[in-house]
Amino acid sequence: IFMKRLRGLRDFLEEIESHVYENAIFSVLGDRLARPRSWRNLSDNIIQALNMGLEKIGGLESMKWDIKKMRNGAVVYGSNPKLWPDFYEWLVESIKMNNNLVVILRSFRKEIDEITKLPVKEIRGYITFIQEGSLRYIQLSAEELLEAYTRDPETGERIKPEPSVIYCGPGEEKIYSTTLEESEGHQK
Repeated sequence: IFMKRLRGLRDFLEEIESHVYENAIFSVLGDRLARPRSWRNLSDNIIQALNMGLEKIGGLESMKWDIKKMRNGAVVYGSNPKLWPDFYEWLVESIKMNNNLVVILRSFRKEIDEITKLPVKEIRGYITFIQEGSLRYIQLSAEELLEAYTRDPETGERIKPEPSVIYCGPGEEKIYSTTLEESEGHQK
């Protein structure tokens, strides 16, 4: 039903789900995000104090949802399957409340990085917006993600890339952080 309420939502979620291998984190950043139905009677102060997933960063709000791919291939948003409709309703409302949203998908792969011994993560970024009544999205390039993740937002200084991360752009565009860690161009 929520797919019918916003054209283009199915295409966007298919793009997201195609990059979920087992577990992932779906982060959304916007001016003001909708509140899940189960939170509607709670103040933002309580939500933040209980660490329920709402963060305020400057004038923006951020929320994270766990994603899990089941053995049968079904994708679950959130930790409780009874709340799936809540996720879709929340996402549609959040998209409609904002001119655009930033979505970051952090997918956890099965393999372990040989150098760091940490699980390998893929990071993808998207900008979503409504155009002519339909949800549209643009995927950020691997270089744009690398720039965003290796720059201190307060000072503008270059910071070390997170280990065991692959910054992924459209198609097969990828930048591996483990390789960058050895490069002087991406160090402090």
